[in-house]
Amino acid sequence: MRLEMIISVAIGLWIGVLLLVISLCRASKLSDEAADAALVNATTANCDVDSTRLPPSERSLRTLSLDRAATLLGVTPHTVLEWDARYGFPTSSSLERRYNQAEVLALRDSLEDGLSIASAVTRARERSRHRRTATVARLVDHRDGGLAS
Repeated sequence: MRLEMIISVAIGLWIGVLLLVISLCRASKLSDEAADAALVNATTANCDVDSTRLPPSERSLRTLSLDRAATLLGVTPHTVLEWDARYGFPTSSSLERRYNQAEVLALRDSLEDGLSIASAVTRARERSRHRRTATVARLVDHRDGGLAS
């Protein structure tokens, strides 16, 4: 009888912890999606919020759909596909049309400066390369086996 009570309490606790973890994961995902949507909306509306203030390591992980990238660039999705095919920039993932947010924003900024698409791609590509190099250079080796920025 006592063993059955201990087992049922243990199973109840395990289920409770499992439900807590699932709810926290779901809340975190919803929070991330809401933050991404707010960031893209703020950038699209030309607000003072600038996503290029994010750490470069975080920026490189953010991707945009074809439609979002086209909206940020102020062109049609077909035009973004043509630029991707012709200039190879902004780059999309190989599995689906998801574009690197930092590259799209760098291209948008270059186009806003009045550059032709070829010149804008060259400048945006250089800015993206420079940011990636700076990110790698900021990593410091710690003797405890970890890397920190």
